Amino acid sequence: MSHSQTTKRSFMDRYLAWFIKWMPDSFVICLSLTVLVAVLVLIFTDTPVWSPDLEQVSLVSAWAGSFWDLLAFTMQMTVLLATGHAVASSPPANRVLTWIASLPQTRGQMIALGATVATLLGFIHWGLGMMSSVL
Repeated sequence: MSHSQTTKRSFMDRYLAWFIKWMPDSFVICLSLTVLVAVLVLIFTDTPVWSPDLEQVSLVSAWAGSFWDLLAFTMQMTVLLATGHAVASSPPANRVLTWIASLPQTRGQMIALGATVATLLGFIHWGLGMMSSVL
């Protein structure tokens, strides 16, 4: 390994160690943003935190109602990724993707071709574009 590659590797090792140490978990970020939005709603609107009247929108009822609306979106994304993986890992698609992956000669060509193929397949089926870039 050349000196340049060793320097790059040690820099990346230090960067990853710093990132893992100081970057919070995605769940912590989600909770923090939820609390921030709730505080901003209470400061800038007349919305109560809780209301026994079902006709009046409260912070808790709005959050709870919107939370369950995400279930449909979650299922749509799951189906997209599952069908994309099923198509991309099928024998015919796998042969085509393997052939395409054998074309580039350099790392830069591989990145450009991978991004182009994933983008074009993403126009056909979003999950297929995602999964083809992974496979």
